[in-house]
Amino acid sequence: MAKINNIDSIIERVAVKEREAAKDNVLYLVASGDLRESANLSGWKEQLAMEENLKAAFAKRGYELVRPYEVVNHGFINSQKMGNEVFQNIPEGATVVIAESVWQYSHHVLGPLVQRKDLKILTVANYDGTWPGLVGLSNLNACLVKHNRPFATVWSEDFTDDAFHARLDEFFEKGTITYAEDHIRAFGDVLGEAKADYADAIRLGEAQADRVLRERAIAGYLDEMCMGMENAVFGNEKLYDKGIGKENISQSELVARMTTVSDEEGLAVIDWLREKGMTFEVGKDEESELTERQLIEQGKMYVAAVRIANKYGCDVIGIQYQQGLKDCCPASDLVEGLLNNVDRPPVKGDEEDKPYFGEVIRPGRAIPCFNEADGGCAMDLILSNPLWNALDQDPAANQEDIRWSRKYTGPAKTSTGKVQLEDEEIWVELLSGSAPASHFEGGYANAKGFRQSAVYFPLGGSTLFGVGKEGEVVVSRVYIQRNGRLAINIMRGAVVGLPEDETQDRLDRTCPVWPIKHLVRYGVKRDDMLLHPSNHETILYADDAETANNLMFAKAAMAQKMGFDVYIWGNYDLDCTMEKRGQN
Repeated sequence: MAKINNIDSIIERVAVKEREAAKDNVLYLVASGDLRESANLSGWKEQLAMEENLKAAFAKRGYELVRPYEVVNHGFINSQKMGNEVFQNIPEGATVVIAESVWQYSHHVLGPLVQRKDLKILTVANYDGTWPGLVGLSNLNACLVKHNRPFATVWSEDFTDDAFHARLDEFFEKGTITYAEDHIRAFGDVLGEAKADYADAIRLGEAQADRVLRERAIAGYLDEMCMGMENAVFGNEKLYDKGIGKENISQSELVARMTTVSDEEGLAVIDWLREKGMTFEVGKDEESELTERQLIEQGKMYVAAVRIANKYGCDVIGIQYQQGLKDCCPASDLVEGLLNNVDRPPVKGDEEDKPYFGEVIRPGRAIPCFNEADGGCAMDLILSNPLWNALDQDPAANQEDIRWSRKYTGPAKTSTGKVQLEDEEIWVELLSGSAPASHFEGGYANAKGFRQSAVYFPLGGSTLFGVGKEGEVVVSRVYIQRNGRLAINIMRGAVVGLPEDETQDRLDRTCPVWPIKHLVRYGVKRDDMLLHPSNHETILYADDAETANNLMFAKAAMAQKMGFDVYIWGNYDLDCTMEKRGQN
């Protein structure tokens, strides 16, 4: 038998010490942050104010909230390495309060949270447009759901409201926080009441499912795992039997392919947009302004992306976005919006596209783009695009951040007329990328290009800014459930038009250079969205409410036949739509 000299002393030297037990009435505060120090520094003041409110709320109940790590410049955990170190200092059986007032990278803390089953988890966020903790919280919660890790969650505007304190009391009494689920119904339970009215739509969805299962679809990923969103990463083992495969393409290929696109080709994209009426706020300072050079680079990226999608036969394509490209080239937002639109600058195949050399690639068709390489959006686009095309509807899709909402009283416009709203919960749907101009009133003619913030995009690049037009919409999200199965939530709603001053105020409180939609959800209240399994959702328009319902049921039937679990959120009663209200 082979022996090791001094094995006992060696093991004693490398062995880890047992963790001490958690103290009674002590809670451990963790703040996951951004990977970018500029973002962490800009959000730290707001985070501190939030933490003071939380400490006061916990102190009223006899609990001390302590940070188990040192604050240097800011108190955000800014890497997975730091997250691993922080959790070494959290005692056995402790309650961890993960407090978020900013966007955060979930993988900084996800590993220890999943591994350490001894910990009790409470996730908490501010409910604010300017400081998007609620967006970061939604992502972390979705990642925990994916790994079937129990947690409790709550958000609040100022941590003084009765609902927040009631939920905090429930957590300390029961260890959980419960939310109503009566707005969620399994598709199978809805079919009985809907089959007579939507039989044709259901047949269409099942037929499209058969086509995908037979012919298969390809989602082209220009890298994956963006912005810490592990909930957006779907393994092939969950996709193959649904007729879907991933083509994993490095973003280095996108950058390399851009070098084969001439400046003239890049400029032609921008000229095409200007001829359509789009305007750009251009200057000469590369560090702080949008420049012509940045626009040309974005034009070249668009051409390269179209050619790459064609090369690999991608039904949809996803650009990893900020963290992957920010140090290489201007932002991809403008590119994503163009790809998602049917009406887009023509791109001809080059020498690498031998069968298509000199021919326009996919004329009159969108090349659906899933922002931030989010697999949930990719699967959604594979479901949506053929259905919207089949019913001659605009297939342009926009992945959105569930950014923030507040109640609104006053006049609004619907697709059919003006209405007077009273305490209507209207959501700010806002994401810097993937917005197609067909979602704006006036299309490209009302679209504007502003420079992306240097805090997040040091090399600049233009947004594709516009205000969402009024209309009936279908809203959905594909995700991984606690049981490991793929599922999709689908709901109905409408985008409404609000007065200019209300729109501008909402922009100023979030991000004034990003495209915005004012969304009303049918039968889904604000705090119902705490159960939404993502920080993202996908929005598509329909010509009218009845068509939107048909598309919702077709999409549900298609997803179900392909093997997804399907849930309908809220209601779809035509008499309750904004379209109907605008007619009265």
